Amino acid sequence: MRRAFRTRLWILAALVCVALAAGCGVDEGTAPSAMTGEVVRIDASNRSIEVRGANGESGTYYVDSSTRIESGSGVIEFSELAKGSQVAVDAAPKGDRMVAGYVEVVDE
Repeated sequence: MRRAFRTRLWILAALVCVALAAGCGVDEGTAPSAMTGEVVRIDASNRSIEVRGANGESGTYYVDSSTRIESGSGVIEFSELAKGSQVAVDAAPKGDRMVAGYVEVVDE
């Protein structure tokens, strides 16, 4: 009886590990996103920035009225972001877009 219990416990533990390794329950489309990199494009009409990380991966982030944008001098406006700036972005999905909650310019 103890042996059967241990076997079942090991099987359950193995299934949990497989599920965690496979990302069970995490949908990448709804997960928050964070990226640090260079601003390679600014679209003023759509209020978005494209950021490319050191690994070459890039992402487009939209800025809305709730987005906080900061630099070393404090809070700044979207219009003050510049192509070539190094930024850190924290974003979350809203509909089909990744909307930045926070953008920090890390170079001055």
